[in-house]
Order: sequence, then C-alpha cells, then structure tokens
Amino acid sequence: MLTTFSITGFLILLGTIAIMVLLIKRINIKFLKHPFMKITLTVAAVAFIFYSYLSINKPLESHSRIFNGENPTIMIATIENEGFAGFTIRDVTVNGGEIPKEVRLVTSTTKGMPRPADWDERAQGSQDYQFQDTQAQTIPPTDEESGTYYGIGIENDQPIKTIDITYTYFGFPFEKVIEHN
Repeated sequence: MLTTFSITGFLILLGTIAIMVLLIKRINIKFLKHPFMKITLTVAAVAFIFYSYLSINKPLESHSRIFNGENPTIMIATIENEGFAGFTIRDVTVNGGEIPKEVRLVTSTTKGMPRPADWDERAQGSQDYQFQDTQAQTIPPTDEESGTYYGIGIENDQPIKTIDITYTYFGFPFEKVIEHN
C-alpha cells in the first residue's frame, strides 16, 4: 500500500517523538496535572506525528509519461494513489506555474494510458478512456483488481518540462512535480 516509506522517514519520525517526550518531561509538573492539559498535549502530539507521517509518505506517484515528440506540447502522465484514502486534485500547472491550455483527468478501463493521438480524438469519445475536468476530482487508492487507471493529460502552447500537481490528502495540501525526462 504505502511503498514510499523509507528508513530515513522512520528515523525522522522516531526523532520527533523522542524530542517531544523530552520537552514534555521538562515542562513544569504542576502544568501537566490538569487532565485537560494532558489530553490537549496528547492530541497535539498525535496530530503532529500523523502530519509528519503523511509528509514523509505522500500518496501521489507517477511512474510513466507519454508525450508527442522531443518538445512535447501534449503530455499524459500516469498518477497512482499509493495511500490508504483518496486524495483530491486542486490545481495543475506546468513549467513552474504556467496555466496550461487544457488539463484533463484521464480515466482508463484498459491496462494502458491513451496516446497523444487519443488526446486529439477525445471529443469523439472512447469506451476505453474518459477525459474529465480535474477540479475537485478525488482519486481513490490504486486497486489493481478494479481495472481503473488514472492519468493527467495536459496540452500547452509551450513545450512541457514539468507538471506541478497540487492536491489535498486528509485535508492537508501537498504538491507533486512530475518532470519530463
């Protein structure tokens, strides 16, 4: 499920917990005797650890890109949700903040993503691919058995070097940069 968890991330998380324990021990004991303060500190610590975990293990991954030619103006990048809950796409830009000519969420019911030729024929429709608006679309966790695959299709006037996807996961904002190799 979460395959991006690393030893470095685990060590940072462990170090954060150790620092919080040391800080709590240094706080005045009378301050911690009040039950409300104990609950508040516990909730704050759990929320901080949860956010740290999410920051280290971001769910959005992109493993392949399909584009037209050396300087692509049309690019389709696969996106996978390797998390355990859906994430919502908020914004897609290219080349460090430019607004592209057109952005679509590509849903595929076949094993592959569409080619740039399919992008040009998207108005005619296809039973294998759907091109939808990306705003506020929720991408569920990747399930190989469902047979549904997702991608971001972009058309731009200038060649596409990077795709910047802003999304929310458990209400926290994250960003993924996909580079054209």
